[in-house]
Amino acid sequence: MISFEKNLINLIMLVFIVFFLLADSGKVKAETLTDEKTQTTKAIDETSGLLGTCPWTFRDGILKIDSGTIDGVRFPDNWYYSNYQEIKEINLIGPIVAQGSCYALFAGFPNLTTIQGVQYLDTHNATNMYEMFANDSKLENLDLTTFDTSNVTNLTAMFAHDAALKVLDLSSFDTKQVYSMKAMFAGDEGLKSLDLSSFDMRKNVGTLNMLATGDYPPQELKLGANVILTSDMNLPDPEETDVYTGFWENVGEGNAEEPAGQYIYDSFDLLTLFQGQKMADTYVWQKNQQSPHSQVPVKKKFLNQKKITFLQFYLNLKVFLKIILKILYQQLNKVQVRKLPQASKARHRIIR
Repeated sequence: MISFEKNLINLIMLVFIVFFLLADSGKVKAETLTDEKTQTTKAIDETSGLLGTCPWTFRDGILKIDSGTIDGVRFPDNWYYSNYQEIKEINLIGPIVAQGSCYALFAGFPNLTTIQGVQYLDTHNATNMYEMFANDSKLENLDLTTFDTSNVTNLTAMFAHDAALKVLDLSSFDTKQVYSMKAMFAGDEGLKSLDLSSFDMRKNVGTLNMLATGDYPPQELKLGANVILTSDMNLPDPEETDVYTGFWENVGEGNAEEPAGQYIYDSFDLLTLFQGQKMADTYVWQKNQQSPHSQVPVKKKFLNQKKITFLQFYLNLKVFLKIILKILYQQLNKVQVRKLPQASKARHRIIR
């Protein structure tokens, strides 16, 4: 009887041992299958390809682009439309030569916040930067101090609708060859500082809506001697609040916080009266406070400037006549448009 009980106990123990061994083996197998599945998933999640001759990989929201040459190429449409909302960061990780066109190269990534390694991008032979960084609404910073734009002819909408950009230092840009800057900063409503001090606009440059940033302009605008402003740039007026007057003032011998300039204009006057060789400076929103240079509030200081010179009088008269002619032209155009058939009216487009 005792022998039977011992044998029964041994049998039960053996069953338990076999059970645990099988269970442990199953667990190991399950873990192995899980690891294999995870590795397979990761492999599927990572995509890659070529941009020109530049190898690229995309994984976990980061797009990496390695060394090579690009010329007028873009990411494949099928890949772009499947992944464009997932891209949060672009890393250039090797020397990249941009030949010819960079059209919309980094454009249209609504969740992109940063571009690293821009110094690797050689743009010496680039000619077209149309919409290069456009419609990246969350892009927060962009260091272009190493950009060579000496052969670029088209900067149209280069930064258009980059609403999160706060500072753009373009003081290294060479724009002698550029023929179009249309809508270059259009819709950049978050822009606080814009440096155009190196811009050469003495050629007949297209500037329609170039500075149409949104409701308000940058609070700091650096203008160089070769900058030519035109009314079609559509620069909005500074905001008029308890702090700001709604006018621009050049820094002069002061600084951005306490300007001490002599040129105080609204945006329309700044665009039409600015003479780069004489008035090149940093322009800031004028503060509505007591001026250290006057016994009257700063807001009214523009009424007490030095006597208007003959040239300024001439320019003011010229602007006034332009306004009158523009109103007459608009009224005449309205009359003509009313006479056009409906089909013809559809062909009239407004460039935004």
